[in-house]
Amino acid sequence: MTDENPAAIGTTRRGFLSKAGWGAAGLLAPAYLKAKGRHDGTTINAAMFSHGFVNLLRPMLPQFKEETGITVNLVDKAFPIYNQQTDLELATGGASLDVISISFIYTARWIGSGFMEPLDRYLGNPELTPADWGRTDFVEALQKFGRSADGKVTYGIPWEAGVWLMAAGRGDLMDKAGLANGGIPASFDELKANCARLKALDPSVAPFISDTTHHVNYPMYLQGMGAQIFKDPPNNLTPLLDKPVAAAAAEMYAGLLRDHGPQGVLSMRTDQVAGLLRGGQANYWHYALPWLVNAAKGDSAIAKTVRFGEVPGGSAGRFPSVVTHSLGIPKFSRKKDASWEFIRWAMSPAVQRRMAIEQGYAATTRTSILRDPAFVKSMTINGTNIAALVEKVLADAEKKDYMNYRIVSVFPIIGGHINSAIQKIASGQATGAEAMAKAQSDILVDFKKNQVKVDA
Repeated sequence: MTDENPAAIGTTRRGFLSKAGWGAAGLLAPAYLKAKGRHDGTTINAAMFSHGFVNLLRPMLPQFKEETGITVNLVDKAFPIYNQQTDLELATGGASLDVISISFIYTARWIGSGFMEPLDRYLGNPELTPADWGRTDFVEALQKFGRSADGKVTYGIPWEAGVWLMAAGRGDLMDKAGLANGGIPASFDELKANCARLKALDPSVAPFISDTTHHVNYPMYLQGMGAQIFKDPPNNLTPLLDKPVAAAAAEMYAGLLRDHGPQGVLSMRTDQVAGLLRGGQANYWHYALPWLVNAAKGDSAIAKTVRFGEVPGGSAGRFPSVVTHSLGIPKFSRKKDASWEFIRWAMSPAVQRRMAIEQGYAATTRTSILRDPAFVKSMTINGTNIAALVEKVLADAEKKDYMNYRIVSVFPIIGGHINSAIQKIASGQATGAEAMAKAQSDILVDFKKNQVKVDA
């Protein structure tokens, strides 16, 4: 999963649609796709951000065309560029995009602003969506983010289960250090203590590692300590980062980076972090499921020593980040019916099963696949059933309903200031209280510029 703050990069609509291409046929489409007579010769434009999901989907497109007569011009861009360009296209009423990925951090804006087409007329029509397609098979905790605020209208079908877990690469060192629970910490304090013991045992292995997406990781510490980023999202967006608990959470997380991270950790990209974990040069990393699983596969140095578990928590419990992105149809598309044929096919049981079981796509959003014996086998690493772990995390997320802070349209503003604050604390430029107070002040200035209402 990729998750960065959108960048203000301007491009033309024509430039946005300039990239296309696909590989060889990869799968016989589901038998119920009989749209060729209706849509033969139709071309639709689908836009997503660059992701492993796209890489797996693209080679199957020729078969989709053979079955339906629909050509899919699938464009993918870097996450921040995709978001900026798609937001501009939607906000200006452009009709050049027929299918898009509804980015998690833009869910409230793109759905709430009326930019997306309701899908219920397709989902509720058995001639367009047969019962065996399995509308209710998608994990409920993820479906929520493709619906209207009141949950009554569906606008998107979730394609990624972006679940945060904890990976610990060096089980051999954790056993040697005599750590409890196989070395998987249940609490932030236990994580900190484990890191200290591991560092004393072998200073050449960084006990803790993370990339620069602190706006994703820091909220887990803040919520675990019983606090929130906003007063009551999405209704009240008053930021609460100047509170003592916000500073304490920042000190805990930034302290792990400062005291137990490798040299250069404050500027590491996600792929660099994955490389250190894969090479056995780092131990603890809490991040999105696909990255953790992929780091343990193939010729990975930690293939036989890596362990998985839930992220640690604080006095209020565990609050792992759970994100998803959904396929939807822009309101002003002129080819909505053909667009639904594509979404239905792409998210069908057959296509999704092939992606997950045959091609190793770990972030499946279908419950039936999470429980499929073949998938469970592929997702069981060193004795841990990761598929069951994912189901547990998703069930907890649905029950607690704690991710609303992330889908408000102003989160990119918040995220940028959180990143800056954590960097300052970890580098010794400011204390937790100083950095978070500055973040709060800067956020309020930005909110005023953007006319975001907050409490006086």
